[in-house]
Amino acid sequence: MSKAKEPTNHDQRRPGLPSDHVFVVQFRACSRTDQLATAGRVQHLRSGEAVHFDSPEELLAFTRRVLSSQSGHSPHHHARGGAAEPAGKLQP
Repeated sequence: MSKAKEPTNHDQRRPGLPSDHVFVVQFRACSRTDQLATAGRVQHLRSGEAVHFDSPEELLAFTRRVLSSQSGHSPHHHARGGAAEPAGKLQP
C-alpha cells in the first residue's frame, strides 16, 4: 500500500485553486503532427458556457470574459448557489 504524499512547505504556501475558475479545453486534431493545435472548444464548468475558438487569442478572450463576469459575484457564493472555496483573484 502506498503512503499519501505529505504536503511540503511549497504546497502549504500555494493558495487553493477556486472551483469557479475551471475550464475544459478540447483542441481540434492537427493534420500535421509537428504542429500544435490552436483551435477547438472551451467550456466553463461552473456555468456550462462554451464556445468554439480558432486562435489562442479567442481562447484567452473567452476565459478573461468569463472570469471578469465571475468577479462581480461574492467569492464565497457561486451563480448556481452554494458556498465556494475562498480564493484570490486570478490575473488575466
